[in-house]
Amino acid sequence: MTAIEPQMIRQWTKDALAMFWVGRARLPHEIEKTPKGQPKLAPLAPAKLLDGFFEICAQAAQGAEAEGVEIIPNNQAFLPSYFRPSKRWGALYRVNEMLAGVLEVRALVGKTAAETYAQRLEEVLAMGFDLRVASELGLYKMPFAPWSGFLLILESNEDTRRPKPSTECVGDSLSEFEGTSIIDRCTLFCKKIVEQELFTSAALIVCDRQRPQEFREPLEGQGLVELCQSLQGRLEMMAEEL
Repeated sequence: MTAIEPQMIRQWTKDALAMFWVGRARLPHEIEKTPKGQPKLAPLAPAKLLDGFFEICAQAAQGAEAEGVEIIPNNQAFLPSYFRPSKRWGALYRVNEMLAGVLEVRALVGKTAAETYAQRLEEVLAMGFDLRVASELGLYKMPFAPWSGFLLILESNEDTRRPKPSTECVGDSLSEFEGTSIIDRCTLFCKKIVEQELFTSAALIVCDRQRPQEFREPLEGQGLVELCQSLQGRLEMMAEEL
């Protein structure tokens, strides 16, 4: 395995965040807010905002000591599914034409982040569960479950930092959710989807648009470096066994 220098990953992450925030200004709905008389930027598709993070993982995959590694991008990354005919992932990884892993990257930013986070995380839960069932049923024609990675980019703002009350009409929420913010809950989410084996690896990056290249990773030992190392390890294991 080609060693991944943590400092290099951190620099790539800073670059990817800078590209992300610049790209946000080029989204169609943001361009429409451009004052009269000022030049409008060329529009950018929302999916392109996260390209920098997919590239970091691509660098990790390409650095694996494994022959026959192939990276399938988002526009082609469709897999057979159990609860529906197929599901598109952020990226697929293959070794000698056999599925090795899947990656999903999501971003929660802006004023709607605190309002939509639960729905977005539920979508990821469904993806992880669907992948596990499909794998158990042999839809991917491989001897073991594919590697699965999830990366969440979350903006730190007043709404995501503020503690939110829990609402339930029957029973009580787990004590670990008491007095938690959206950032806290997303941290617990990334921890739990790995503990419950819905994903092999998950990382959370908390960032600030006012300081576009600054970020933190709340989960010790479960950051983007570890996710990349986990991906590399799986690709190399498959290359040895196939």
